[in-house]
Amino acid sequence: MLAAVSLQKIVHDKLEGIQVTAIYFGLCWASIILCNALLAIGLWNTSLALSEKGFYIMVFLLSLFGAVAVQKNIRDLDYLRSHIQSPSVPHYTNTEFQPNRI
Repeated sequence: MLAAVSLQKIVHDKLEGIQVTAIYFGLCWASIILCNALLAIGLWNTSLALSEKGFYIMVFLLSLFGAVAVQKNIRDLDYLRSHIQSPSVPHYTNTEFQPNRI
């Protein structure tokens, strides 16, 4: 999960123009691929029922998704907090801004 979160941060850093070393980027991808391959090999060789194998795969993949989603949401909330406190960005209260209702 650490590699998935780190890879997501690398992609975000590249979008912001922050330089990231290619070796670290490659190691993150290699780690994610290796973990998925080892999980698949381990589940292939085990004597669990097919439903149990599917459960382990789904738990692992949802854990990866959850780790990346939490990291992204924390970063986005931090970004919003820093820009709401900035005087250059207008801040609307509930009475000043109301979306169009259909």
